[in-house]
Amino acid sequence: MLEEAIALHRKGRLKDAAALYRQFLNQNPRHAEALGLLGVTEVQGGNPEAGLELIDRAIVIEARNPILFNNRGNALRDLKRFEEALVAYDCALALKPDFIQALSNRGNALIDLKRFEEAVVTFDHALKLDPRSADAYFHRGSALYQLRRLDEAVLSFERALLLNARHADAHNNRGIALAGLKRLEDALVAFDSALAINSRSPGYFSNRGNVLFDLKRFEEALADLDAAIALRPGYAQAFYNRGIVLREMKRNEESLASFEGAIACDPGYAGAHSNRGAVLCDLKRFDEAIASLERAMALKPDYAEAFLNRGVVFRDMKRLGEAMADFEHALALDPDNADVLNAHGVALEDLERSAEAVEVFDRVLARKPDHPQAFYNRGRSLVGLRRFDEALSSYGRALALQPDYPDATFARGLAKLTMGELVEGWKDYEERWRIKSPAYCRRTEGIADWKGEDLKGRSILVYAEQGAGDEIQFIRYLTLLVERGAAVTFFVDRRHMAVLVGISDKVRLISSVEGGHYDFQCALMSLPYWLRTDLANIPASVPYLHADPERVDRWRSKLGANGFKVGIHWQGGLWQGGALITGRSFPLRALFPLSQIAVVRLISLQKNLGAEQLDDLPVGMAVERLEGFDDGPDSFVDTAAVMENLDLVITCDTSLAHLAGALARPTWVALKYMPDWRWMLDRADSPWYPTMRLFRQRTWGDWGGVFEEIAEALKGRVARR
Repeated sequence: MLEEAIALHRKGRLKDAAALYRQFLNQNPRHAEALGLLGVTEVQGGNPEAGLELIDRAIVIEARNPILFNNRGNALRDLKRFEEALVAYDCALALKPDFIQALSNRGNALIDLKRFEEAVVTFDHALKLDPRSADAYFHRGSALYQLRRLDEAVLSFERALLLNARHADAHNNRGIALAGLKRLEDALVAFDSALAINSRSPGYFSNRGNVLFDLKRFEEALADLDAAIALRPGYAQAFYNRGIVLREMKRNEESLASFEGAIACDPGYAGAHSNRGAVLCDLKRFDEAIASLERAMALKPDYAEAFLNRGVVFRDMKRLGEAMADFEHALALDPDNADVLNAHGVALEDLERSAEAVEVFDRVLARKPDHPQAFYNRGRSLVGLRRFDEALSSYGRALALQPDYPDATFARGLAKLTMGELVEGWKDYEERWRIKSPAYCRRTEGIADWKGEDLKGRSILVYAEQGAGDEIQFIRYLTLLVERGAAVTFFVDRRHMAVLVGISDKVRLISSVEGGHYDFQCALMSLPYWLRTDLANIPASVPYLHADPERVDRWRSKLGANGFKVGIHWQGGLWQGGALITGRSFPLRALFPLSQIAVVRLISLQKNLGAEQLDDLPVGMAVERLEGFDDGPDSFVDTAAVMENLDLVITCDTSLAHLAGALARPTWVALKYMPDWRWMLDRADSPWYPTMRLFRQRTWGDWGGVFEEIAEALKGRVARR
C-alpha cells in the first residue's frame, strides 16, 4: 500500500496519494516515512501548516532522518519562516553532509533571507559534490544576480542550460541578467527560448515585454504584457509594466487605467500608486496626483520614488519650496539615486541656483555616466552661468547618448541663438514642436507646410504661436513673404488684431481659418529658419507697427506736454501654472532713483498683475496712473497710443518691450543676468530694434546696479533734451 501511495505521489496525484498514506497510517500510526510523505502532500497542496505538523510528528519518531528535516525546511519556507527553515536544512546536513538537495534548499533559504554571498558559497559546495546539478547552477545564478554580479550570473545560468537545455526558468533568468547588462537583443533571444519551452508563463511574457520596452518596440511590448494579463488576469506587475509602456507612448489615459488595474489586483502596491500619481501629473490633474502619491507614501513611508514624483508635481505647480523639500527627503532616503539627484538639480535650476545645480548634475554623472537627462540639465544650468561652450558640450553628450532627444536639441538651439549663431540656432529651434503639447500648435490639417518653396503667386497661412511679444517681434517677417509675391494671411488671436493690423495692407489678419484655402502654411517663428536669417540680414526696419492716430491724439491731450514723460512697466506675465516667470520682472520700488530726477514723470503702463505695487510706493516716489487704459476687447491699442506720446519707455523683458521697439519708440529694457535668447549677450543694443537700449544685470539679481546705470543715463538724456 505504501509503495502504491508513493507511486501516485510521484505522478502528482496528491489527493489519491494522501488518501492511501492515511489508510496506511491507520494501520501503522508511528510509521515516520508515511507521516513525512503525507506532510509533503499537504505542503505541495498548499497547506504548509498541516504539512509541518505531520513532518514534526515524523521527526519525533525518527529524529535522525535527514529527509524529514529537509522537508521540514521546505514547509517552513512556504510559511515564510526562513530562519527556522535554515536551521532545519542545517540539521539535515549535520545528519548527511553530502545531501545535495538539502544544500540546494539551504542556498534558497539564504536567498530568501537576502544573504546572497552565503547562498553562493552554499551552491558552490553543492556543485563540488554534484557538478552536474542544473538546479544548483540555476539557483547560484539567481544569487549572483542579486549581488549584481551579472556576468557571473549569466555564466551560471548558461552552465545550467548546458546540463538541461529545457530549463525554462534558466532561460528566463539568463534573459533578466542579460537585460541588466544592457545586452537587450541577447535577452530577447533568451526569453524567446523560455517561451518556446513554456508558452503559458505570464512571467516570461512580462519579462520579454520589459525588454521590448527597453528596445523602444512599444507595440510589441504591449502585446506581450497583454498576453501575460490574459494568462493571469490578477497579474499586478504586468498591469504596472503596461502602464509604464503606455506612459512612454504618451497614451496617458490608458496608462492611468493600467496603473489602476494594478491597484485593483493589489491595493497595497505602492509602486502602482506612485506611478499613477506621475501620470496624473502628466495629465495636469495635480490634486489627484498628490493624493495618489501620498497613498504610496502611507503604504511605504521610506519610498524615495514617491517623494521624487510628488516633488515633480509640486515643481510643475511652481511650488518650488515644497518640491525642493520632497527632493531632499527622497535623497535622504536614497542618497545614490541618480534620478532623485537629477530632479534635485532641476529644482535648484528653477530657483536660479545654477552653480549648485551643476554640482548636483556632476554627482549624478559620477554615479551614472550614461544619464542623458543629467547632461541635458547640466547644459541648461551652464547656460544660466553663461558658460556656453561647456553647455554646448553637455548637450552634445546628451545627444550622443540619446540621439532622438528633442529637449536637448531645442535647448542647444536656444544656446546658439543666444550666442548669435542664428542659422544653426533656428534649425534646432524647430524641435520645439516635438516638446510642446498638441494644443500649442495652431497648424491646420490638410495644408502643406512651407519649407522655403517659391511663393510667387501662391497663398500662405502663417499662424501665431507662443506669446504676444513673440507675435509682435516676428510679424515683421510677413512683409518679406509679401515681397516674395505671396498672398499672406495671418491667423492670430482676435484680441491682438487691432494693434497688428498696421503691419501691411497686403497682409490679411484672421481669427478663424474656417472656409479658407491656402497653398502653404507656416508657424510665425519658423519663418526666420526658412528665410535663413542671420545677424547680417535681420529685418530691422522700424516702425513696422503703428498706433491708431485718433487714440494718439486723445492720449496726447490727456497726458499733456509738460515734463519728460517716461512710461514704465515692471512685471511680466505668469507661467501656465500661475507662478510669476522667474527673474524677468523687477520691483517697482527699484525705479525710485528715476523718480527723483527733475522734470521726469513716471507713467505706469502696467495692467492687472503687478499694478498693486502702485499702492505701496516709497515716500517721495510718484507714479501716474492712466484711466480707461486698454479696458476694451482689443489688447495694446491704448498702450501703443500712449507710447507715441512718451519721451521714453523703460520696461522689463515683456511684450511691451517688443511693442515699443516695433513702434520705433526710444526704449530701455532692464534684463536679468542670463536673459532670454533674443537679447543675446553683453551688447547694449538690439539687432531687432534700432531704437532700443539694453541694461543688463552684472551679477544675479542685481537690479540695484541696473537702475543706478539707468538713472545716470536718464539724467544725461534729460539734460540733452
